[in-house]
Amino acid sequence: MDQDIKKEKNKRRENKDPVLELSNVKKTIRKKGIIKGIDLSVYAGEVFGFLGPNGAGKTTTLRMIVGLIRMTEGEIKIGGYSVKKDFVKAMENVGCIIENPEMYDYLSGWENLKVLASMERGITKDRIKEMVSLVGLEKRIDDKVYTYSLGMKQRLGIAQALMKRPKLLILDEPTNGLDPSGISEFRHLIRSLAEKENLGVLVSSHILGEMEMLTDRVAIIRQGSIVKVTSVDEIIKEKGITYRLADPLKAKSLIETEFNGQVQIRDDEELVAFVKEEDVPAINQRLFSKGIPLYYVAKNQKSLEDLFLELTAGDEIV
Repeated sequence: MDQDIKKEKNKRRENKDPVLELSNVKKTIRKKGIIKGIDLSVYAGEVFGFLGPNGAGKTTTLRMIVGLIRMTEGEIKIGGYSVKKDFVKAMENVGCIIENPEMYDYLSGWENLKVLASMERGITKDRIKEMVSLVGLEKRIDDKVYTYSLGMKQRLGIAQALMKRPKLLILDEPTNGLDPSGISEFRHLIRSLAEKENLGVLVSSHILGEMEMLTDRVAIIRQGSIVKVTSVDEIIKEKGITYRLADPLKAKSLIETEFNGQVQIRDDEELVAFVKEEDVPAINQRLFSKGIPLYYVAKNQKSLEDLFLELTAGDEIV
């Protein structure tokens, strides 16, 4: 991403109120804490990733944000409006797509947008045309929706979600079913819309490589708690050292104990260690002195997947 764009997004976070703000949000079911006091902020113009293993509380959190279930404690604000105290105004500021958007297949794309516009106040014909242009459906908007590809239906769904000019767009598993070309097009569309519409975008997905390319920042939730909020740029700045060696378990213990490194075992002969680059020669020497033969050593960048596995201990992602 261009450095000037990054600086501008940082200024927005510093100088503006968030479009989505969660403060000490908790959810308790049958005296069991499902969500344990999470804090989260999403700002206009940024794409924010929300990741979590199966059962971590990600879906529960998304449902609380859009008012499908009530929080036990805490505060959620969308566009400055409290979901608890000013629900209608809060919901006016959010658009949401959960996996594949629902629409009338027997109507054209334009007719679908007109049906939705008739249910909302203040959506003009010009606004509908504007959204059709923004999502790139001008050539097919008059065709029946049943003739659309899944990627085109996603574009139409985004147009539906943005017609009322929300400040926040929530996307849950938006690339499910899309082919690689469709995923790439979707990524470019979302990044463009975040900038042009000055949207805050909260997106969840199990495709970690795609989230790394799409998002500006990410939060990782595990067992009902946020364990990390960071920028994608900060993740990929970290360097890892890949080792192929005879005893990964013994090597892991040594690196973590003596060099304060973070280590992931990949298989029976491979691990990745996140350590200071200047410590690598000493690590290699200590491994040799401990009788752990090295077959291969290479430097590599840390990925979002590396961070996720490191923080969730390999739990299944959904």
